[in-house]
Amino acid sequence: MTDIIRLMIPLVAAILPSLGVLIASKFVTTKINYYKLEDVVTYRLKIVHKIAAVISYIFFVFIVYIYITLYLYAGLEFVTVWPIWIPLAIYIMIIIHIFRNYRYSYITIDDEGITYKVFMGRKKYISYMNIAEYNLKPYQDRFILRSSTGKKVVVRPVGMSLQQLLFYVSFRVTEGRWPRLDSSIDRKALEDSLGSNSGVLYLLEHPCEKIE
Repeated sequence: MTDIIRLMIPLVAAILPSLGVLIASKFVTTKINYYKLEDVVTYRLKIVHKIAAVISYIFFVFIVYIYITLYLYAGLEFVTVWPIWIPLAIYIMIIIHIFRNYRYSYITIDDEGITYKVFMGRKKYISYMNIAEYNLKPYQDRFILRSSTGKKVVVRPVGMSLQQLLFYVSFRVTEGRWPRLDSSIDRKALEDSLGSNSGVLYLLEHPCEKIE
């Protein structure tokens, strides 16, 4: 039992920094008033979220190294000691949370398309004209857009304050074309939709559709 406790100490210690930074990052949020139509709306990953992601990835590698070392020195005997697997299970959940919520360094939307950059990845662009399908999952705060070329971007409308994108898509589905912010008619229609929240209500009733 003493040996198990000794093994658990470094594993638990590796979890604490990631949990601490993740909890602190929850208090760092920036919300915009999405009832006001903007020509360009940009989401940027906060520095504290980047730190949380980097620290978690580093300590995840450290934990994997510990388990590999245990396997090399103890063989399969440590597999039957179930308490040792608890820290790994917790850390896998942390990594999944980070991947789902801190995946993008930034996302910019305008009336032409979506520009985004995956964390530690390259910048990509999806034109609205190439969007072929959308899938809204409101209870998960996920809005998935797929292009005809195979690209996919997953937006958190509330968490990223990118609700305006929902109204662009609802305009496209109901009007048969993408809105133009330089058109006073389209701009007025979007502002009315933003004010009444009709665009979001429409997508809630039609959460998944292909865009012809």
